[in-house]
Amino acid sequence: VFIAAFLFGMIHITVAWDWEYLPSYMLAGLGFGLMYYFSKNIYVPISMHIIYNCIAIWSSYSLIIDEMLENL
Repeated sequence: VFIAAFLFGMIHITVAWDWEYLPSYMLAGLGFGLMYYFSKNIYVPISMHIIYNCIAIWSSYSLIIDEMLENL
């Protein structure tokens, strides 16, 4: 699980080489790996990853919208 979490983190930082985000991606990968380990169902961590991404996208867009509204 730890090796998979490290690889998950490395895969996610290779786009922009943002090394400061590696620990957070590794922590997310560890959580997803543990979810799979205990549930033995691949759809559990996949669903959690989808939810995680949706929250991240929603948060980003809400920050952008707030910034745009401030500049009006």
